Amino acid sequence: MKIDMSQTLKGAKKEEIKSPEGEVLLLRDICCSALLSPIGDEKVTPDQKRLRYKLWKKIDTDEEAVELTSKEITLLNDCIGLNYTTIIVGQTFDMLEGCSE
Repeated sequence: MKIDMSQTLKGAKKEEIKSPEGEVLLLRDICCSALLSPIGDEKVTPDQKRLRYKLWKKIDTDEEAVELTSKEITLLNDCIGLNYTTIIVGQTFDMLEGCSE
C-alpha cells in the first residue's frame, strides 16, 4: 500500500503538532523516530533491529509517498503504539491503514 508520509498530525484542538524545534510533525517523523527508539525493557534481536533499520531507510527519504507491505505497517504500528501517546497513535494508525477522518 502506498502511504503519504507527508501527512501532518493534529492536536486535540485540531492544531498542527510541532516538534520542540517548531517544525510541523509529519507521519514520516513519527515512523522514523519509533523505528529507531528503544522500547522500555523490550528485548530486540539483532535481526529485528536490522528489519527496523531497513524500514527506517525506506521511509526516511524525500519521497512524499512510500510503498509499504502489511508486515511493515504492522511493525510500524507496534513501534509507534509502544512509544507515543494516544492522540499520536490513533492518527498514525489511521494514516497507515489508509483511513481518513
